[in-house]
Amino acid sequence: MVMKIGGYYYRYEDEYAVLASPQEAKPSIPEDAKPRDVDISVMIEEIQADTTLRITGIRNAWTGLRTEASDGVPVVGFDKRQGYFWLAGQSGYGFQTALGFAKLAADLLIYAKAGDWVSQQAVTDLKPSRLR
Repeated sequence: MVMKIGGYYYRYEDEYAVLASPQEAKPSIPEDAKPRDVDISVMIEEIQADTTLRITGIRNAWTGLRTEASDGVPVVGFDKRQGYFWLAGQSGYGFQTALGFAKLAADLLIYAKAGDWVSQQAVTDLKPSRLR
């Protein structure tokens, strides 16, 4: 995984393809989100300017509506309101973080505590109560 510091994209490559994503964060109304051609074009230009990669085509393109907490940190944990659990705010990094957040959410929902695989500080840093 490579992320351009202060830049516009992150990418992951293997012997078959490059998975790349623009890091654009443009406000949007709730909608049937679709990739914007201009965002894809700018990202390709930047990748080719920064690397020796030559991108000759797009196999797939998709997008989604991202959410982000006010502090930019994901939210995982129980709300002070009974029966409400937060798993939100992954802001476009869901495919990298989904496994860890899903495991943490399962631990908290099933066992009411996080497993030993994650630090208590990380659990605290993700709690929704930090936003109040």
